[in-house]
Amino acid sequence: MFYRIEQTLINRMIIAITSPLFFKEARQLMQDALKLPNFIIYSLPEGLWVFAVTIISENLTIRFKKIQISIIYMPLVVAYFIELIQYLSWSKGTFDWLDVMVIMSFWTLGYIYVKNNDTSKTIKPKLIYVLLTYIMIVLSYVWK
Repeated sequence: MFYRIEQTLINRMIIAITSPLFFKEARQLMQDALKLPNFIIYSLPEGLWVFAVTIISENLTIRFKKIQISIIYMPLVVAYFIELIQYLSWSKGTFDWLDVMVIMSFWTLGYIYVKNNDTSKTIKPKLIYVLLTYIMIVLSYVWK
C-alpha cells in the first residue's frame, strides 16, 4: 500500500484515519527501509490474487438456462480485462507484459493446485462471495 498512489482506497482510508502528513512520513520510512524490486511491488500482488481467486473458484459455476460456465476461468478474464483497460489508458494503472505473464503463470499454478488436491472436504464459498471478491478487485483499481 505504501508503494501505491495516495488515491487508492486503502491509502485514502489510512489518510482519513491518521493524517496526510503521517501517511507521507510512514510511506517514506517504509520505502527507505524496504527497497523492494518492482516485480514484488507491482506484479506479485496481481499474481497472488489471481492464484487465490482461482483456488476459491473451484467447482463454482454460473448457469444460464442450459449453458454452464465454470468460474475457475474468471480470474484470467478479470485480470486480463484490467490489463486491457490499462493498455487503453482508461485507468491510471500501467499496462505491463510482465503482468500478463504473471497472471497466466499464477492462474496455471492455482489451476494445477485445484486439480491435484482433494479439496472436496473443505468448506466451499458461495458464489456471491466469489463474485463480491471480483467486484472488490476491479474497484480497487484507480479509474480516471
